[in-house]
Amino acid sequence: MWTALALHDSLSVSFKDRLDAVMASANDHLNQKLPYGFRREGHLAINTLEGIAVLPDRIRITANAHGNLRFVYER
Repeated sequence: MWTALALHDSLSVSFKDRLDAVMASANDHLNQKLPYGFRREGHLAINTLEGIAVLPDRIRITANAHGNLRFVYER
């Protein structure tokens, strides 16, 4: 029988690769060239995984994230 902690740990490991892929995609979208010599540079990272909820039609992952975003002008 699964305990709540064992289920949480199992889901954390199972979805870590997918969550890493989502974070990589988000970071790719944060970095891009903009018109008129500007570019956007950003990075987002997850500090802690706070919870995983298995819902009837999806899985909800709650995380504490941090990051930065800057706009750079190049001539």
